[in-house]
Amino acid sequence: LVSVCGSDFADGPTCCDSDQLEILRDNLNQAEPIISSCPACRNNFRSFFCHFTCSPEQATFANITSTQTSSTGKTAVESLDFFVGEEFGTGFFDSCKNVQMGAANTYAMELIGGGAKDYHQFFAFLGEEKDLGSPFQINFPASTPQEMVSYNPAARNCSDNDLLSRCTCIDCPSICPV
Repeated sequence: LVSVCGSDFADGPTCCDSDQLEILRDNLNQAEPIISSCPACRNNFRSFFCHFTCSPEQATFANITSTQTSSTGKTAVESLDFFVGEEFGTGFFDSCKNVQMGAANTYAMELIGGGAKDYHQFFAFLGEEKDLGSPFQINFPASTPQEMVSYNPAARNCSDNDLLSRCTCIDCPSICPV
């Protein structure tokens, strides 16, 4: 788990099994070439999906709204609400919105966010059930019910002095010299 999700999960406990972890790793690896040029975006992306999939606190910020019977006859999630705070949502989106893909001559947000212009659109795209996306519908309600807590850690910023987050000028205009 540490090799996929980092030190946040080094001491456990976790709420994902080895099959879920393999799927998570494979999905994160698909996004890697698109977002890896900006460590802040990459780190926020990985943290977001690692916490969603494996956090022992997921019941505080994710609520299953409907289930279905899988092809193997087991009960599976059909849709859920994922409550994300504005601070993290805005920070995550901002860390990725200017990441460029030189070979494709486009922005990474076109591929990972469907061309989103804000974090609400970004999350709506990420949560949409589709073949090369979420296996079930993930909704991101604008407000969090009283009995839940928003997932709202501080997001990594592309202009952070932290070398594990800082991005280049081309992917983070706020650090470009005037």
